Amino acid sequence: MEELRKFLNSLSAEEQSAFAKRCKTSVGYLRKAISQKELIREKTCTYLELESGGQVSRKSLRPDDWQSIWPELIQDETSSNKHGRTPTRRKGDKALIAAIKGRRSKVVIQ
Repeated sequence: MEELRKFLNSLSAEEQSAFAKRCKTSVGYLRKAISQKELIREKTCTYLELESGGQVSRKSLRPDDWQSIWPELIQDETSSNKHGRTPTRRKGDKALIAAIKGRRSKVVIQ
């Protein structure tokens, strides 16, 4: 949640509203989740990561259950450690983005 708090605080009020709108949520919902340490909905976490350009990660938003929600990130973590860097494009991102935008009804994880 700290990543999200810092990211929101770096934006102006207008930018926060636009960001929240792109993430299909509200600034109020995000601020409440931060202050009360509530779990953010899975789909919203995905939007937050995509719309923040990775500055807010799904892992940081759901530290206790991200592996069961997004198992494809486990492979990414392994490959980033193996090569000493984080990949810029994760396997499955295109399918995930398409599913979020409603182009596909189901995300296929390979």
